[in-house]
Amino acid sequence: MRCPKCGIENPDDVKICGSCSAVLRTSTGQEPVTQPRTSRLALFAHRISFLALILFFLFIASMLWKSDASTQISFYLAFISGLFSIIGLVSGFLALPMVYLTKKLCGYNEAWTAISIGLVLIVILPITFQTWWNYRRVEFGEDNRVKYNFKMLGKSIEKYANDNYGLLPETENWCNKLITYDGSLSKDAFRGRYNEDGDCQVAFNENISRLRFADIPGNTVLLFEASGDWNLSGGKQSLGLNQKTDFAFLLFVDGTIGRYQLSSGEITLFDSNIDKTKYIPLKWKP
Repeated sequence: MRCPKCGIENPDDVKICGSCSAVLRTSTGQEPVTQPRTSRLALFAHRISFLALILFFLFIASMLWKSDASTQISFYLAFISGLFSIIGLVSGFLALPMVYLTKKLCGYNEAWTAISIGLVLIVILPITFQTWWNYRRVEFGEDNRVKYNFKMLGKSIEKYANDNYGLLPETENWCNKLITYDGSLSKDAFRGRYNEDGDCQVAFNENISRLRFADIPGNTVLLFEASGDWNLSGGKQSLGLNQKTDFAFLLFVDGTIGRYQLSSGEITLFDSNIDKTKYIPLKWKP
């Protein structure tokens, strides 16, 4: 006798399957009524569609983070969620005719659940991802523009010092001197993020005006974000002046660029790789 559960052949006089222990005969000697088993394809579609839904909610949660690492995680979560939703949708459609055409299989609800989840995610996920990506692209684009401008200005300042007896420009007209000295610079190099108000969004550290560039420690602040008049300069009190965000980029004498949080009561360095801040005292005077 063939076992209705696992399909293994058993002797005719046994009541229990030797492989899976399923009941082959009742106490009256009759073969038990077997219930139709759930379609494996329907179960697969059901499970992978729920996994896609879980990944989608994780993607939504990851959108709240603002770090380089979380951006990559969000991207992969969205991609895998979309892939799994498509697989679940296709598997659900393939499982439906199998369930309808045979009486030995069930799984109607599982297949339709997978199809429903797949259709919803295919509609919602691209819209959500596009909205998130547009926001991140603008934010990263503005941040990268500031970093690029800082690098250009830092190189120009170093070249200016090398050609002027090693001395940095004075704060009163440092923007004008750099533009006059370096023909590749324009006023756009002194612009910041999000079109802040003011003629200049980059300030020169007033504490190092006309000092010898080579004698200044590398961890000393050279330029920092602030908004104000042309040839803007200042010190710690001017950091983030008139800015519309709670952080600011700083350029140091050694060419290092850091993003510093300003809203915590003390200036802290923001590490985008771990999405955390740490307190590192800024050096304003040599």
